[in-house]
Amino acid sequence: MIKRRIKGPTTLTLSFKIESVKGNEPKILNLLNNSNNNLSQRILFKYSEKSIDYSQSIMASRVDLAPRHFSSAQNVQRAVQKMREREQKAINERKNDVYSKYFIPKKYSKNSLEYGKPPPGSLTEMRAKKAAKHIFNEMLQLCQIIEEYGHLNENKLIIINFGHLFNIYEYISDKVVGILIRARKHGMVDFEGEILYQRRDEEKIIKLLLSHEKIEEYIKELNN
Repeated sequence: MIKRRIKGPTTLTLSFKIESVKGNEPKILNLLNNSNNNLSQRILFKYSEKSIDYSQSIMASRVDLAPRHFSSAQNVQRAVQKMREREQKAINERKNDVYSKYFIPKKYSKNSLEYGKPPPGSLTEMRAKKAAKHIFNEMLQLCQIIEEYGHLNENKLIIINFGHLFNIYEYISDKVVGILIRARKHGMVDFEGEILYQRRDEEKIIKLLLSHEKIEEYIKELNN
């Protein structure tokens, strides 16, 4: 009786019963030994291949995970950097807020372009532009009224006396003197004296310096 066991995931047992002539070694014994050795080598080779594939897959997974881990770390770093930038931006904005503890008053030279002007992009600047547009519109309206109710002088300039203009304009605005002074500052009209008073200066002449075409051009620019 000959028994051979091959260890592996499943144990294989081969049992043979051999009868031989006395004095001669049976040939089947050599065949069985060779078969057993070949089978053992095949099993070992198979398992060695599996172990190599498994180790390669582990290495590949480690290689794949490394960039992901590095990428996630970069994302966290970027998020932290953005938060710091936003915080710094908020602090810088509060430096211009007089009610903030971070407020730092700025000192400007009188020759600076920023002197006496609101910060760019602020609500104060928007309100200032809106007010300037409204005042410019009132000055153009004043020029239109002078053009309509005035008359030409010897120099072919449209003129009107202050008393007549005041009586016409009081139904439109009570700020006629202030608008006249602003219009003179911008080269739209001209008159004598620093300021005009009702009754005292009613005979003073107001000259319109803008042509009709120039008034229309300014109105188009204002509407655009």
